[in-house]
Amino acid sequence: MSYIHIIDPCFEPKIGTNGISQSEFESTLSKTSQILGKIVEGKDSGELPLFSISENSSHLKEIREISDKIRTKFSTLFLLGTGGSSLSGQCLAGISKKNSNDFKIIFMDNVDPETLNRKLSNANLKKTCFLAISKSGKTIETLAQLGSCLSAVSSELGEEAIKERFIVITDPAPNPLRRIGKNLGITVLDHEKDIGGRFSIFTNVGLIAASLSGIDIGALCKGAAKAVSNGVNCESSQNSEPAKGAVINYLMMNRGVHAMVFMPYIDMLAEFTMWLRQIWAESLGKDGKGTTPIKAMGTLDQHSQMQLYLDGPNDKMFTFFSLENLPRSIEINHLVDGEVSYLNGRALGDVLKVSFEATTKIMINKNLPVRSFIISDLNEETLGELIMHFILETVITAKLMGVNPFDQPAVEAGKNLARELLEEM
Repeated sequence: MSYIHIIDPCFEPKIGTNGISQSEFESTLSKTSQILGKIVEGKDSGELPLFSISENSSHLKEIREISDKIRTKFSTLFLLGTGGSSLSGQCLAGISKKNSNDFKIIFMDNVDPETLNRKLSNANLKKTCFLAISKSGKTIETLAQLGSCLSAVSSELGEEAIKERFIVITDPAPNPLRRIGKNLGITVLDHEKDIGGRFSIFTNVGLIAASLSGIDIGALCKGAAKAVSNGVNCESSQNSEPAKGAVINYLMMNRGVHAMVFMPYIDMLAEFTMWLRQIWAESLGKDGKGTTPIKAMGTLDQHSQMQLYLDGPNDKMFTFFSLENLPRSIEINHLVDGEVSYLNGRALGDVLKVSFEATTKIMINKNLPVRSFIISDLNEETLGELIMHFILETVITAKLMGVNPFDQPAVEAGKNLARELLEEM
């Protein structure tokens, strides 16, 4: 594995009466064996392609070909979508910050007219491609973004420019987005029909943006497949890190934990926590159950949220992410004041490391439930493994809770009402 999953601080006696007993943990963990078995059955039968797609490299060839064609003709991509359609690509492209890459991706995940107008005004539309993603093909925000961008391109470059500059990804079944694409002569790609939007990160939904960002998508999928192997195809649930995490989540919910704080001490995981927040909230928040995911960043939120975490209501669980070996390339010097001279000669990575260690220790001392992921090296394979770990952990947690991780019935009501209000305008 590419990370160490530390869960000991969630147990008795480290956090006192709120801690989980070893016997309760083992008893609940044994119940996940049946859940893992069902996942294996669904994976092998094709009913749950979410857990097998990363093992099948055949779709990667098409994705590389598409991204190569885009990169050859254009220097900018506007990715139009919302929710998982946008967050998937953002999550994967997040680690490209360490790569030298001259291709620019603009993620338009909202419908604020000022933002879109500014982005379009600053873009060279002759060198810009547009990718619109909606599984249902009916997402109002995506259709509105698409219509706005079609108007902008047509106005500046003419109707004929639309065909070569626009691509859509949507469900193979007939839907408005697919029909619009066909009617305008736009390239239409199929969304994996049996993989929900928020879980589509290892499909063309996430991988086109990743490939254009200079990410090795083969390594991403290799890491995801490794997580499935270690987390589901293991000999027993006792060896499954996602199952262990799910049990901790479930038992903490039963102890009155209402919020899950995800706090990486790695800037390149900022987009990952945005993606994670969605799959956690939409998959678990049902029937009056679930925990509210909160995105935090170390060290920033030590100075903005930590007071609440340490001295506010004890209703939260904390998941931290840190690198095992932080870079020591940037050294601190020239702080010519005796009171802070202890910083001279240290590396910036030393400050980040001790900040993470101090935060977790003080939380444990306050009897707060804490777990940590210590990552050996944040690369494509590691990110793929980490993403699939949390997909599995979320699904297993949902099954322990007795809710369906793959639907979002409450959200549909809001979407339908928005359509009705627009029709009435």
